Amino acid sequence: MSSTSPLPLRAMVILSEMGHLIDNRDLAQVVELGRLAEEMGLDGVTMGDHVAMGPNSAAEGTPTNPWVNLREHQQPPDTPWLDPLLTLAAVSAVTERVRIGTCILIAPLRQPVVLAKMLASLDVLSRGRLDVGIGTSWQAEEYEAVGVPFAERGARLDELMTVCKGLWEGPFSYHSDTLGFDDIQIEPRPIQPGGPKIWFGGRLGKRAQRRISDWGAGFFPPPIPGTDPRAAVREAMEAKGRDADQLELWTPMLGVFPDPDGPADLDATLEGARRQVDAGFDTFVFSPGHFIHSVDEVPDVYRTVVSFFDQLRTARSKGTTS
Repeated sequence: MSSTSPLPLRAMVILSEMGHLIDNRDLAQVVELGRLAEEMGLDGVTMGDHVAMGPNSAAEGTPTNPWVNLREHQQPPDTPWLDPLLTLAAVSAVTERVRIGTCILIAPLRQPVVLAKMLASLDVLSRGRLDVGIGTSWQAEEYEAVGVPFAERGARLDELMTVCKGLWEGPFSYHSDTLGFDDIQIEPRPIQPGGPKIWFGGRLGKRAQRRISDWGAGFFPPPIPGTDPRAAVREAMEAKGRDADQLELWTPMLGVFPDPDGPADLDATLEGARRQVDAGFDTFVFSPGHFIHSVDEVPDVYRTVVSFFDQLRTARSKGTTS
């Protein structure tokens, strides 16, 4: 059993699920929501990702409730997705404290050397505040559009991680069936030693366990009640000399909808988050757009979430249960 202190509780806003309330083409408005998150005491700002949407991206239909988070195969082709790294660069320019991160970046869609450069640059521009949540996602047509075989997405992710980590440490050589170079380096290197913190999203199979034990600072598992993701990776991490209790567990705050055609109830959703804290999760992402009718209500959501997590931290510091 680990003797280290529990990981800090964090609440991070996701800005890429606000399309029903704001015009995503209005960069000033998107960035202002990130700046306001820092001003009001939240811990981070994150962005989701899609490079392109195919004609079958909503093959399973779309929810009739516009406040519900869109799931796999339920995303209309015209769903607006800003590039997360460009947007986070803009947010980093108007903030100083909050972590910035991807939630999640479909990393295998990017060329590894180019992505290593972009992430290093963003870590430098944000003064070492970057968390990179990555995964392989679900849309085959998106992979086809950028020329990456969908069936190879897992192997491409492994290759990308090897290349990024190597280039972030210094001159690096690499050769595979798809990529080869010798003594390449990128400057400036990331501010964070070893590069930005990496956490992986997706199901926890054998390959995911290996990635986490090799590279992961955190894991964003599917929200399955009653499961303990750290238990599944503990043996693999300990074999690498790592403490599984220091693996960050990310989770969405699951909206509670009293009305199937209306927004989620924020107070009830936060009570659900309390139970997730008790289950071991420590980093929570949420979209304010799930709870409100107007962007003018965003400050109220931020204020309520900050107050809730402050109360949880106070209870933890006193050694009381939630």
